[in-house]
Amino acid sequence: MDHPIVSIGMPVFNAAKHLRAAIDSVLNQSYSNFELILTDDGSIDGSLEIIRSYLDKRIVLIQHTENKGIGYSLNEQIQLSRGTYFARMDADDLMFPDRIEKQLHFLETHPNIDLLGAQAIVIDQENQIMGLRKPKLVASINEILEGGCFIHPTVMGKTSWFQEHLYHPDFSGTEDHELFLRTYPLSSFYNQDFPVLFYRENNPIRLSTYLHRQGALIKGIGLNKSIIGSRFKIHWTVWKIQIKCQIIRVLAWLKMDSLILKQRNLVLTKNQEAEYERILNQQMN
Repeated sequence: MDHPIVSIGMPVFNAAKHLRAAIDSVLNQSYSNFELILTDDGSIDGSLEIIRSYLDKRIVLIQHTENKGIGYSLNEQIQLSRGTYFARMDADDLMFPDRIEKQLHFLETHPNIDLLGAQAIVIDQENQIMGLRKPKLVASINEILEGGCFIHPTVMGKTSWFQEHLYHPDFSGTEDHELFLRTYPLSSFYNQDFPVLFYRENNPIRLSTYLHRQGALIKGIGLNKSIIGSRFKIHWTVWKIQIKCQIIRVLAWLKMDSLILKQRNLVLTKNQEAEYERILNQQMN
């Protein structure tokens, strides 16, 4: 495609189990003037072969012979993007069929917004719906410090904004939190009040991954302490993260860590769940 309006960036690392469904959910969007940039980041599980099986001219493939990390891959995609807008997508999630159409319309009619996010329907590894994930309203830097101001793969914004504010490559797993924290004073953020994708999570959580990411959150807060300003706010936030890690360790030892995931999600009504099941089956098939 000569002049795509939207560039969709999907880093891929050993995502073969869900990759085809993720790619199909993008290619079957109601809005079609986009390029899909797929970066195989040193996969060894057949992910590259799955990508190469597609003949759609909207797909752009970048191949790494070794794993360079999600931050590096995203920055590479952003710098190569030809679209006016850049949309994030993960290799194990599924877009709603009208995600790009809805988010593009909002950004075009609200040019003051730099970064747009939305809600998501959380699913597990076997495509069972676990609930609704609703990000916090970004009213102050406090919401970013607490985490959860955006669901990363729902994010879409001006490509020029992303090119001006690249990801920090040393924050794999929390590259989004560090970016949002660093750019908050300079940017306008907004979340739409409806879901735009199915967001996949492990149930139960992977304790080592969780603890690594919480450590990276603390590192990111330290790196951007001049933006936060208040030393009390910094110490209070770090203390809460450390306490949360201790609670997670105990719950994991008791095999009760699934309670954390339940706490993150809102319960759907039977009618809502039936409708999202219909959309999920449509995207899977």
